[in-house]
Amino acid sequence: MSADLRKFKLAHPLREEDAVELGLPERTYQTGEELTLPYAYAMRLFSAGFVEGGEPGRPQTAETALKRVNPPAKPAVVENGEPAPAPVKTKPPVKGE
Repeated sequence: MSADLRKFKLAHPLREEDAVELGLPERTYQTGEELTLPYAYAMRLFSAGFVEGGEPGRPQTAETALKRVNPPAKPAVVENGEPAPAPVKTKPPVKGE
């Protein structure tokens, strides 16, 4: 799954078959339900007119209708696969020392 996730509400019901194709659990999704999908899948629904607040004829509405979901911060990993050490906080030098 892509790290670029988007959250949005459905403007129309989404059929079971379409939900499965998008990687969602197999069920019918109702108008107004909130979904979080990778950007590519969210754009497919936007282009088909399924995103509340989005107008496929006006691509600039995608930015406001598809809200970016900030992924949780991942710890940095060094080459050997171990987590990188946390940065060490140091005090700024004091004048006269």
